[in-house]
Amino acid sequence: MGRIPKQIYILIGAATILGFLLFRVDRQVNRKTSPIEDRLMEAELIMGIPTIPNLGGWPSGLLVALRDVHEGFGDRDTRIENLGRLGRLYLINGFMGQARQCFDALRKIEPNEAQWPYFLGMVTRDYQNKDLAIEAFQAALSIDETNSNARYFLGKAYLGADRILESVDIFESLMLEEGWKGWGHFGLAEGLILEERYTEGLNELDLAIAELGDVREFYTLMAQVAPYAERRSGTETARRKLDRLENDRKPYDPWFQDLWGECFDTFRLLRLAKAEELEGNISKAIEILDRAVEIDGEYDEVLEALEALSG
Repeated sequence: MGRIPKQIYILIGAATILGFLLFRVDRQVNRKTSPIEDRLMEAELIMGIPTIPNLGGWPSGLLVALRDVHEGFGDRDTRIENLGRLGRLYLINGFMGQARQCFDALRKIEPNEAQWPYFLGMVTRDYQNKDLAIEAFQAALSIDETNSNARYFLGKAYLGADRILESVDIFESLMLEEGWKGWGHFGLAEGLILEERYTEGLNELDLAIAELGDVREFYTLMAQVAPYAERRSGTETARRKLDRLENDRKPYDPWFQDLWGECFDTFRLLRLAKAEELEGNISKAIEILDRAVEIDGEYDEVLEALEALSG
């Protein structure tokens, strides 16, 4: 990665200051909301703009993208759109605190948009306290009940909060959806194992593996739990399978995958490309890897993956 021009910091700072100044410009022309509603929305938007984090070592393209977004706050008609882009930009590049600030504000500004609580759940699901993620995924589902990814992550958050019974309802409903039966069985297995019902948990794992036989997470859990259910052969089988599986498959997430064009992290791009490859979207995987090469043309793993798919 090349050095970061100092001028870019100046440009970003100038754009940010410009944005805040323009928020205070008279907005009486073509007003469609009441003055009070307009000011409340404006306040929420301002509160949603995070302080730019330390970007030392990042490609200059990320800095340019941030500068462009902050400049966009100067246009009344694109401010909300730019806050959404800012949140996505921070999310896909791993700046979770900044992403959360954006999505917190966007939920209030656009309460009927399911992406904002969903992404908020994504950035808070690893917190020790799962309440934030639970509420966020519940909100996403209240807007769009067909969102299977939100349903799955809600179930996982319930497990993390020891709310096992609630997770059972989620995972059982998930098994009725096409392509999700294996993940539903896996969620049920995790809940049973948390309750030390090891034999029942392994039975659910068997069903999960019957549906999806290439998920490392399934075999990892089986190898850990099989001894407690006196299934020595199960442990050995799981470990052999783990040795043969190179990829760490997760549920395919269309909304998250669509953020690849805003990603400036070659390792994250490699994972995004692998997710597309596992879904059979080879041309999309190659497109993502091409972007990774543009950012860092000396990343051996990316070059190997691109050669394997292009050959």
